[in-house]
Amino acid sequence: MKIAILTIHRITNYGSALQTYALQDFIEKNIKDSDCTILDYRFPNSYHWKERYRRMSFLKKYRNKLHRIRESLSYSTVVRKTRFKRFWHEYLHLSQPYNSQKSILGLNPRDYDIYILGSDQVWNTKTLCGDSIFLFSYLSEHEKCFSYASSFGQTSLPEGYASLFKKELSKFRAIGVREEKAVDILTSLGYKDKTKLVCDPTLLLDAMGYCCIAKKSSCKIDEDYILVYCLDYAFCPYPAIKNVISVLQKKYNHKVVFIGKEVSGIYHNTTILNAIGPCEFVYLFRNAKIVVTSSFHGTAFSIINRKPFVSIAPREGDSRISDFLTHIGLKGNLIYNDQNDFDIKENPYTNEVELKITTYINDSRNFLVSNINKLRNEKI
Repeated sequence: MKIAILTIHRITNYGSALQTYALQDFIEKNIKDSDCTILDYRFPNSYHWKERYRRMSFLKKYRNKLHRIRESLSYSTVVRKTRFKRFWHEYLHLSQPYNSQKSILGLNPRDYDIYILGSDQVWNTKTLCGDSIFLFSYLSEHEKCFSYASSFGQTSLPEGYASLFKKELSKFRAIGVREEKAVDILTSLGYKDKTKLVCDPTLLLDAMGYCCIAKKSSCKIDEDYILVYCLDYAFCPYPAIKNVISVLQKKYNHKVVFIGKEVSGIYHNTTILNAIGPCEFVYLFRNAKIVVTSSFHGTAFSIINRKPFVSIAPREGDSRISDFLTHIGLKGNLIYNDQNDFDIKENPYTNEVELKITTYINDSRNFLVSNINKLRNEKI
């Protein structure tokens, strides 16, 4: 049985690459006779750049272009991209490349038995610019398709997009989404009955499921360390994150390892790793003593590896982290970006929390497997 997965996988983002791998790996190991292919639809492409630039002022366009040129010439950027490319080709089963909307329209729908729209922010209208390819607009209502853990990355659907989503989602047999807010959006569109809250694909695998990837890491750290993975494109994690790092280093006196970039502050014994790929990312979470993060997938990998952690999230807007932690009973590990006081638990994984995590993941696995098997047996 040939299964095609469409998701955001071709950007140098650790969460995007690893959620793609996890979904593919879980399906192939749990669905008999399954042959998974990642549709190599490239994002961003000319459509996305055109739509983004159309909305930008001249000054913002200039700054954006300058930033991209400077980044592309950086040694660490070149090394990071090389490691990502190696991961994509070694671990993902990719189709032929589709570099534009027009190119993927030439795909023969009957080449695959089932189509799955994967996770990450495939329905974020701000970054995807309403790209209908991520709604399977090129498939007819007769094709077998559903979504797994798709995300809007927003608390509401911007004006003007409701009709597009309502039309294209009508062909989906089931709609698995990653956040409570997404359930609310789909309920407002009339799809409550076929919508299900499921976990991010990275959680479909346990820590052992990532062993083979961690072993390929080019970096090794032989001392205890606090891992910091700070992202600031969705919201500003300051000032909370600086305070958390300072308090934890004073308490534990561990080395601080930053992924990507350093969080400004007065720290001692630090290392910045900004030229790493997905293998190094998995290794660093696997071996950290404590994690501090403002990333959804940083939070997910802390939990996969059962690490003590602190996640920073905004009070309003992006609810991905807070929804996730609330659902599994770990809201106590969340602090808001304007918060100063916090308390880290040495072992937050109580029996009650473990039960919630296990139930959440098993329900999600059942949703995925049952929908694939149902469509496998469905006659058109």
